[in-house]
Amino acid sequence: MIPTVDSHAHVFSKYYKDDLSVIIEECANNLSYVVNVACDKQMIDECTKQIYPSNFYFLFGFHPHDAKSIDSADLLWLKEKLVKTKKIIGLGEIGLDYFKEYSPVKDQLKLFKDQISIADKIGLPVVIHCRDAYPDTVEILKEARNNGFKPNILLHCFSGTVLDVEKYIELDTYFSFAGPVTFKNNRNADQVIKKVPLNRLLIETDCPYLSPVPFRGKTNKPAHVYYVLKKISEILEIEEEKLNEIIEDNLKSMFPRIKKE
Repeated sequence: MIPTVDSHAHVFSKYYKDDLSVIIEECANNLSYVVNVACDKQMIDECTKQIYPSNFYFLFGFHPHDAKSIDSADLLWLKEKLVKTKKIIGLGEIGLDYFKEYSPVKDQLKLFKDQISIADKIGLPVVIHCRDAYPDTVEILKEARNNGFKPNILLHCFSGTVLDVEKYIELDTYFSFAGPVTFKNNRNADQVIKKVPLNRLLIETDCPYLSPVPFRGKTNKPAHVYYVLKKISEILEIEEEKLNEIIEDNLKSMFPRIKKE
């Protein structure tokens, strides 16, 4: 397999327990970059204590599921962690989730905007979680851009339509795709991926979720991102090695702090 990048993973003990050290070693040996996304206090604290390989980078943020329980003190704590922790490259995952709506929409909207404001002040890219909330997400991001928000924006695990892609392209966003692009019932994936500009394309696992075929239904891990790369190379008719080079360049473009390491 080609050493490639996982632009969005959750490599933490709460998901892998006794297998964590094995997963981390696999990442060190088989991937060029892993973006480890900590979206609650437990995961953020683990990032500051667990020893990760040199190819790991980190995102901190509060997930929309937890919006109802996040207060101003939590946001100050997050900002301090973002400023003081080494190898932080962005703020995420943040956004809106209307599918499960574990937190009221009003709380999700407030937390989303508050975290965009933090990212703006620090100058960090943001990684967006959006599920069944594309209209509100695009409006909030459009408002942020109109108010001078300059950092990069990445829509992780993108599952929108071709029309959604067109709207987000206007905001100069990046798009990341995960295991669902390999599913047989994902009939729109080909058209959506072909619509995304090649220099705005990324891949991810979102592990431990969304395992690609041939591992669908099993616990996902960063090494499985190769199968996302393979599928997209088939859709775009680009050799795997060439596509991998493009995606690695896109990762460094999306997260400029990687270049400085």
